[in-house]
Amino acid sequence: MLTQYRLNNGIAQIMRKRAGAYVRGLRQDARLTQQQVARALGYDYYTMISQIESGRSRVPPEDYATWAQLLGVPLEEFARKMLAFVDPFTYHAIFGGEHPLASAQRDAVKHAKRARSPDAGGGRA
Repeated sequence: MLTQYRLNNGIAQIMRKRAGAYVRGLRQDARLTQQQVARALGYDYYTMISQIESGRSRVPPEDYATWAQLLGVPLEEFARKMLAFVDPFTYHAIFGGEHPLASAQRDAVKHAKRARSPDAGGGRA
């Protein structure tokens, strides 16, 4: 199923949300608000940061160095993490190890099972 990775499928959504959570965690560790990050990066609106953190948008690759410096992490670490989230196939080809999509697929299966469970959502009491 790894070959069926597309930007609009559930696994890709999980990966984008993970990227957003990673960025949000770094921002919070740096004790910065979304507004402060947006201002430092020259964005007109902090909603761009919100969109990235929620997984609806992504950090532009040309801005990785600025983001890494602002968030206090080495550029190589930041770029490697972002690559794993946004292009897991290239990441795996370069670095090997467990494919970045493997845990996302496990999470998608768990989510699907929970959604089918009688106890999920509007199940009977």
